[in-house]
Amino acid sequence: MKKLNVRNMLVRFGALLVFSFFLLSPVLHAQTGNPSQAGTSTAQSSSSNLQALQAKLDQAPLADLKAKFSQLDALLKNQFADDFSATSVDDLKKLQAENLFDVWKNDLRSSNLAELNDFKGKGNLRNEYMAAVDNLKNEKTALLAQNKSLMEVAKTLHQRRRDTGEKFKNATPDDLREWIYKFNNKRYGDKLGPKFESLLSKAKASGMSDEQAYNKIIDSSSTPLGDKMALGAAMRKAFDNTPELPQLVKILEKYRM
Repeated sequence: MKKLNVRNMLVRFGALLVFSFFLLSPVLHAQTGNPSQAGTSTAQSSSSNLQALQAKLDQAPLADLKAKFSQLDALLKNQFADDFSATSVDDLKKLQAENLFDVWKNDLRSSNLAELNDFKGKGNLRNEYMAAVDNLKNEKTALLAQNKSLMEVAKTLHQRRRDTGEKFKNATPDDLREWIYKFNNKRYGDKLGPKFESLLSKAKASGMSDEQAYNKIIDSSSTPLGDKMALGAAMRKAFDNTPELPQLVKILEKYRM
């Protein structure tokens, strides 16, 4: 009789658990959400933005902007729609008239027309910096022709490189410049790059003679790290696996790096 009662109790307890699960299931579902629904919501939002933007681009005065938009790949189309679907037709006309579309596409992801305009003349800043650094090779030749010692040439070109870097960094937008300084501090211990004494000590510690060390400094002073994509990759690597990486990536994506 006792065995039967125990069995009945277990059956009733199991039924109660099943009943409780069905009661709580909608609540738990509402609290945790459905990942597939979140993805669907994002896709619907992008689709809605594309439709809203397309309706504006279909207007005759925006024919040139529409033609450029149609040449974008799917990712950039979604980005442009996310950035400008709520923008007025008048502002889209300004975007078109002031040739800001290419600035947005190639150099700066922003929906702020004033910010795009400010950056308009800075799209080639990195390339201009690389050219200026590369041009230091000519200065090396000129200094050697003046019978300057290797040490003098090395010190002069190293300082020229720092001065060139500071000049171009001062022309760089504040939010990007801040991260370039952080990168240089992390990599070299100085916001403008390695100091002469540090480079010399490192070269000599590797077994180089004075002449070899000076030549290495001369060569490195006239050799840029690379274009903006190479700089972006080096910055990502430097901050990989750090809490700062997401903030850095946000800035690099903004500047198409």
